[in-house]
Amino acid sequence: KIEEVKLPIIKGVASVPSHFLPQIPYDPIFPTIPNGDELASRTIDGSHPTLAGIFSILSTFLIELYRADQELLHREQPKAEKALALFFDVADEYIRPFENQYRGKSIFPIREDESLFLSLAAYREHLLSDTLTYAYGRAKHPEKLFVGAVVQNCFGRILNDDDYRYVDIKGQPCKTGLEVIGQVAGQDQTKMSDAPPDKNGILDFCTSELGKPICDRGQIRVLYVHSSGSLGPAMARYHASKLWGGETYFVQTDSHLQFANEWDDKYIQEIKTTRNFPKSVLSSY
Repeated sequence: KIEEVKLPIIKGVASVPSHFLPQIPYDPIFPTIPNGDELASRTIDGSHPTLAGIFSILSTFLIELYRADQELLHREQPKAEKALALFFDVADEYIRPFENQYRGKSIFPIREDESLFLSLAAYREHLLSDTLTYAYGRAKHPEKLFVGAVVQNCFGRILNDDDYRYVDIKGQPCKTGLEVIGQVAGQDQTKMSDAPPDKNGILDFCTSELGKPICDRGQIRVLYVHSSGSLGPAMARYHASKLWGGETYFVQTDSHLQFANEWDDKYIQEIKTTRNFPKSVLSSY
């Protein structure tokens, strides 16, 4: 049970930078960005990078990778080497041009307003909403906190091999992890069971009293990925990092955490005491 978190008073927010618009919606799970192709093109060529353009680039990459994977599965039983080569082929086409454009430089101007970006990668995480509640509920300056989350859930049964955005959520289309159902001769007996779609922690938070005004202001940026198409924690953290919008500070944590009171200010004050600030990294595990 989550501990009681006092709701903070959100003060007025400064004018929104142009690269924040159009806002990336947190619902539905696989949104279509108006003029997404144009925004992606202008981001790749460097003429006007936007968060929505980056979102469109990442979404297209994931859709095309899923389509290519399905084509390969229908043709043959692929070996790991072929699947890996396919990944690099799709990444070269859809990700490399974006990376080449911004290699060695910042995509967006770094803001000087003490804002903080929190990068979260969540895999079928039932505590994601609690984590966001702690992060914002205990921040000294919640109005300066922006989240980039990659949510890898089972959203339902995928209906279309060409586009994973079409899903059927009826019944129990998902699977649990391995569950221990008993022991035989001292050995755990396990099984996987049918299950309903996973809890969407983003939607739970964004419809809460604390979360709704935060989400409506665009402080939560989310990229949804089918758990069956997850590329592992490293790629999820890569995708989450690309949702950074120029915030002054960058924080990366797990998606199942509690936060101390005024944790944001404490981290900022601590990093400022380092001798090589602002080129400093605080790390722990």
